[in-house]
Amino acid sequence: LYNVVNHCMLAPIVYAVGVRLFASPSIQFTPAERVLHYASCVAIHSAGYYCTHRAMHTKTLYWAHKYHHRFNVHICPIAASAVTQVEYMFAYLIPFIIAGVLMQPVPMETIAVAGLAIGHINNLIHTPWLESLSHRVVPWIGVSTADHFDHHRKLTTNYAAPTINVDRLLKLAPPLERAASRLFAAFGKPVACSSK
Repeated sequence: LYNVVNHCMLAPIVYAVGVRLFASPSIQFTPAERVLHYASCVAIHSAGYYCTHRAMHTKTLYWAHKYHHRFNVHICPIAASAVTQVEYMFAYLIPFIIAGVLMQPVPMETIAVAGLAIGHINNLIHTPWLESLSHRVVPWIGVSTADHFDHHRKLTTNYAAPTINVDRLLKLAPPLERAASRLFAAFGKPVACSSK
């Protein structure tokens, strides 16, 4: 039911608003510009998702994310978007709006292409039989199924999903990582127990 409401009701409305406000016909853009827009959209979404997701793993905001962590033992692709509408709006959709604001005008199909890619990768990181394979083949910069399953099992690690591994990027700059930890601490202690 959450998947139906999120994908069939919320996403089309936000997509229609975003296209109306930020999109421009692709004929104005070269192929290289379109690829740059797709990549930028994915990067902005990754940062927005990371911030929202990590904040929702604190005692103050875990209520919005707790439903998704009912899937900690048996994780399956349909769990990828089995999230509350609050989470879906703030973690999944609003990062696309932020991307539109920052990059406008964007090629007409940018949000659709980036959204489909991110959605499919989100399904893959919730696919059990890919866990060991992903550990071997997903590049360092990417979020693997193994990374995300580790997150579901522990709750206090690997907040990045589904595409760019923001956790690893932050570890490259320890002062930035410490600043991020202080920022998220303002929302309360990290949730470290199961959602039972």
